[in-house]
Amino acid sequence: MGKSSQMLTNGSKVDFESVLDKNGREVSVGDEVDVDEPGSSDMHQHSFRGMVIDVNHEQGYVSVSDQDDDCFDVDGTSVTLIGD
Repeated sequence: MGKSSQMLTNGSKVDFESVLDKNGREVSVGDEVDVDEPGSSDMHQHSFRGMVIDVNHEQGYVSVSDQDDDCFDVDGTSVTLIGD
């Protein structure tokens, strides 16, 4: 994880840990990602491509929705950003 910050509407700044993909790129809501084959503790059954719908900065995982609209929480280092 890396450090990031966000400016709130009231003008205050919040620092948080960024969730990074396996190549070190920051993962954000709305990003398209490839999810790796599952590890022993993962709930998905195979690799897949999906859309990031939530990022948990404190725990370092992302919630990814697959083509069937099933959602899975996966470690940021288990995903690869698609595109730029």
